[in-house]
Amino acid sequence: MTSSTRGRGIGSVAFAAGVSFAAVACGGDHAQTGVPGTGFPPAGTSTAVAPAPTTPGAAPTATMQPGPGGMPTSNPTAMPTGSPTGMPTGTPTAQPTGTTPPAPTGMPTSMPTGMPTATGTVTPPPPMVVCGDTKGKYEGDQFCILPPPPDQGFQLHVGPTDYDDPVQVAKYTMMPGGEDNQFIPVTSGNKTDVYYYKRQYRMRPGSHHLILSEGSTSNPFAGGRRIGGTQNTSRDNPQGTPPPENQGIGIPMKASVPLTLNLHHFNGTDHPLLEEAWVNIWYVPASEVKQTSNELYLFAAGNSVPPGGSALFTGKRAITAAGRVLSMYGHRHAATDRFSAYRTRGGQKMLVYQDFDWEEPTVVEFNSTTTNPPANPGTKVAGAFSGDLDLQPGDSLEWECEVHNRQSITITYGQNEALDSEMCILIGDVIGPAITGFN
Repeated sequence: MTSSTRGRGIGSVAFAAGVSFAAVACGGDHAQTGVPGTGFPPAGTSTAVAPAPTTPGAAPTATMQPGPGGMPTSNPTAMPTGSPTGMPTGTPTAQPTGTTPPAPTGMPTSMPTGMPTATGTVTPPPPMVVCGDTKGKYEGDQFCILPPPPDQGFQLHVGPTDYDDPVQVAKYTMMPGGEDNQFIPVTSGNKTDVYYYKRQYRMRPGSHHLILSEGSTSNPFAGGRRIGGTQNTSRDNPQGTPPPENQGIGIPMKASVPLTLNLHHFNGTDHPLLEEAWVNIWYVPASEVKQTSNELYLFAAGNSVPPGGSALFTGKRAITAAGRVLSMYGHRHAATDRFSAYRTRGGQKMLVYQDFDWEEPTVVEFNSTTTNPPANPGTKVAGAFSGDLDLQPGDSLEWECEVHNRQSITITYGQNEALDSEMCILIGDVIGPAITGFN
């Protein structure tokens, strides 16, 4: 029986899998184009590919190739060899000299690509370039995305550069029961100082989190600010077209700045998984930037929980400057049944976010055009406050994780084992000063 690809039935097994880095394009049919006037691309989707086991090889030494991902410059050499479905296979009968037959009603009058010509030759349609294609061997091909055009952003890609090369694929293959937490040094793809805001994250199944930050290559919480991250296999931040109050948001980034990609993978299935992730960073023209976004990243204190035990991990942060929360979600592990966040003002504690899915946490946005559903603890339906979530001096943000240990082992706190340790972290973006720290 196959268990969940994101955290069922594995132990605290960790191994060091080497990962290479390349800021490269991943191919074609999940291409995304910008929406005129918004600076934001639409999210693309496609049909999932069923997995099939392969045999992994030895782990390699990590390598890095910085720079923006380029768009494909040529098409694959393989071309269709047969006639298009439903089209004649032989040479069409020539028309009498000097006459032109009328076009059938409702049909195009010009010869479409791929139709037989008067000489009997066939002009094939442009071949489809597949993005992230493992030919059905691994789950998650549909999550691959193309990079932005070089003048609009760059892509960070961790994973094979050639899915037909067994040595390349083996570098990123994780066997059942495996788990690792890697810190990969990379360099941003912008060659000049820029502003950015839109970030797109895609990860194959088996990925627990992705954190992109400046600073230390061994600790994502030290040495620099957090650029972004996700616990979801597919996430755009922000979603869709910005509301009026969010127009002109930008986050500064220095040219070719050193970054760290922290990737946590674990395999709770009975078959191999491929470790792979894509991050797109989209620029905002400096002339359009009117307000700056900063990070919300608050880590609550906690402790070990014995077998059969329960705990409520809580955090509280006093607000000392005016601001506004743009987005929010709660990061935690398998033993947390509920994550809740509150804003307290004048002694009134208001629930602003509640979620019950630790593997794919609900990410909410707070603005004038987004309506979030109310939470329903009885049916385990996530919900949140709707509207602009402002912060004033004297307010506080509070959050909590309701933990139940149903295992026969003690669950620790603060480690990256998805099943054997817990965390309780409030994450998001804010307008105003950054709100970060351990509480």
